[in-house]
Amino acid sequence: SSGTRLVEDPNYREMNLAANNIYMRPRREQFPEHITSLVDHVGRDRDSPGPSLDQIRQDIDLDDLAMGAGEPDVEEYFKDKIFPRSACTLKRTDRFPMAKSAVPAVAGSDYKISNPVPDMLYGYSRNGAFPQQQARLLSMGTEMVANSQSLIYPFFVIEFKADGPSGPGSLWVATNQ
Repeated sequence: SSGTRLVEDPNYREMNLAANNIYMRPRREQFPEHITSLVDHVGRDRDSPGPSLDQIRQDIDLDDLAMGAGEPDVEEYFKDKIFPRSACTLKRTDRFPMAKSAVPAVAGSDYKISNPVPDMLYGYSRNGAFPQQQARLLSMGTEMVANSQSLIYPFFVIEFKADGPSGPGSLWVATNQ
């Protein structure tokens, strides 16, 4: 251990991730059919509540972000307006290390995977999401546990990035018109 983090190694993506069957894909590359089908299914039109196009256009805070904002400002906007903490069923944790069991790794690999600490992680509340299934969840051990905060079955990982450590971030908003 040299004291540097795994992800700071310039060969981390090519060596450590690939040795553990994790690959970074170019955006131009097509998704496999089963992934495309899932993305299409999740992205289909539905009657979910959300802001109208007019509400989005009148959001002054969103306009301010689009003009340039630091990473903390972007994070606060998303925490307050886009991804608020949910009630019983869904759960959001901020900056907690993920459980090792939630990070894919090949047994016996000499190339280790870093333990992610996402800015935000969404999953289900162990105690609130599946009240009738508590005995079954307990019998499954820790395979579905995302972190130490009773978050299980993680499904949405969020990392906030800006253009530089102190420079304004770039936020682009796309709308269907």
